[in-house]
Amino acid sequence: MLYQQSGIYQHEGRYSEAWETAEKALALFLAFAQQHEQGIDRDPKLTATQPDTMDMLDLAPQNTRTMLTLQGDPIDLGRTYSLLGTLTSNMGQYTKALEYCNTALAIFEQHDRKREIAHVTCNIGYIHLKKGNRIQAQSALRRSLNLAEQIDDGPLTSVVYSDMAQLALTNNELQEAEELYRGALVLAERFEDRTYISRWNVELAAVFLAQQRFEDAMTRILRGLRIGRGMQNHPCICAALIALGNTRIEQVSTTPEEELPARTRYLQQARRLLERALALSNIEAEQRVASHYALARITLLLGALKTASEELQHVIDEAQQFELAYLKAQARTLLESIKA
Repeated sequence: MLYQQSGIYQHEGRYSEAWETAEKALALFLAFAQQHEQGIDRDPKLTATQPDTMDMLDLAPQNTRTMLTLQGDPIDLGRTYSLLGTLTSNMGQYTKALEYCNTALAIFEQHDRKREIAHVTCNIGYIHLKKGNRIQAQSALRRSLNLAEQIDDGPLTSVVYSDMAQLALTNNELQEAEELYRGALVLAERFEDRTYISRWNVELAAVFLAQQRFEDAMTRILRGLRIGRGMQNHPCICAALIALGNTRIEQVSTTPEEELPARTRYLQQARRLLERALALSNIEAEQRVASHYALARITLLLGALKTASEELQHVIDEAQQFELAYLKAQARTLLESIKA
């Protein structure tokens, strides 16, 4: 029950509560496993009478599921390590997240659990993506997609598509990124996953922004925002508000310098949107750093070079702390342009 409750908290964007609950679940699963090992050590005959755990997991009803948990089923451990990896990733602790995920992967590979391997390798790919390890990210995501297609896991395929789209966007492969995000959305809508529908719409908008397709971007962001508000999901709302702020910032670049009132209005709107995003509770570490970076860009566009330099240095320090390689690189490039 603790493991399931943690997953619910995660889906709602309540990461602190999810983390605490997952930690409690892990402690219990480890205790069950230790007790079971001690029981076998005391009576070697038990090993000859125990049915195969993996066969029971696939075929048995709920009472067998409970029995397996009490016997220290390793798959419970693996799933909890995987969940902790995801939650730790949300909090910006990518090295620790990778440790959790690799522990889970070792357990799943030992027992040839394709579905679980597919899910955890997707998480590993995402973590490498955020750390700036593009080759490792691509390798893990391809493995995950191959397994997801083998087992016909549509929801997971949607997530892998979105991660691959992020990777394509990072490589400035905009057409591929758009196609992948559209594919992710088709699947998310088929399975009526509102969290992913909200997030993928907002992330697709980033592709449109890179092409200065502002109307398309706004349509996607506002849809994502409506869905996020309907769920009261703060990470989804935050993602949409940041995207709206970035849209206003990008619109400044297409507004002639002589139209100062319009440029100033866009920047003021962007600042208000980003401040609203930062005021939300339970937002992700990456969202906080991305908001600070966007605010530093606004300061720079308003001509306050010294303040912008200080804010960008703060972003670099934050990005270093949370292992956000791409944000660190962007902030450093902008800071160097000021000093040049």
